[in-house]
Amino acid sequence: MKKIITAMLLAGMLLSAASCGRNKGSTLDSTSSSSSQSTQDTTNSGGETAQGATAKSFLHSIYGAFLSNMVPIYGANSVEDVKNYFAGPEMQTVTEKDPDTGEDFSYEAPKNEPGEIALSDGEALESQTLFPAASADKLKSAAVFFNMLNQNNGTFAAFKVKDEGDVQALADMMKNKIKNNQWICGFPERYQIMRVGDVLIFSYGLNDVLTVWKNAVSSVYEDAAVLYDETL
Repeated sequence: MKKIITAMLLAGMLLSAASCGRNKGSTLDSTSSSSSQSTQDTTNSGGETAQGATAKSFLHSIYGAFLSNMVPIYGANSVEDVKNYFAGPEMQTVTEKDPDTGEDFSYEAPKNEPGEIALSDGEALESQTLFPAASADKLKSAAVFFNMLNQNNGTFAAFKVKDEGDVQALADMMKNKIKNNQWICGFPERYQIMRVGDVLIFSYGLNDVLTVWKNAVSSVYEDAAVLYDETL
């Protein structure tokens, strides 16, 4: 029973963190994720490339390096310990056996990994990433993961853009969006906007965490460019 209660608290914290981290009136629909696409990243002598990747697979390609470098920041003992601090919008059904009764029981819990956001769900897209729903038609896919206790401490989103020529304009749009956002439950300290080809990378949170994130992106994608890196 303790595991059931823990899982329910975990899911509850994720939902409260989402409503806490966004502008007033935003909501989070944890079940809004669409089915993941089966595209495969390609590699070359310069490291990994974003060509052919979905936003979700792009975030996954950086996730391991990010967690590894977060271990000393969080004073954790392992990557798995750090992983428990982060979750995406996708939920999973977990089945376990009750040690007292021997019966199986199931519960819903957030996945500790980047999750895809359905572009058709404009409310979820905007509440989870700040990306305006009105511009969703410019994207091929979107994904995000965040600090599950307070998203203002760390939110990391990627957007696969249909037309690479739109990346800079969308970056400027996101800069304006975050500069004018109405925060509750505290302010993030810093935001970053990066790009790798046709992928726009948007993040905000604590200074140390964003430094780790930027280094992780650059270590995986040598052609990553920083468009904006400013305090809030």
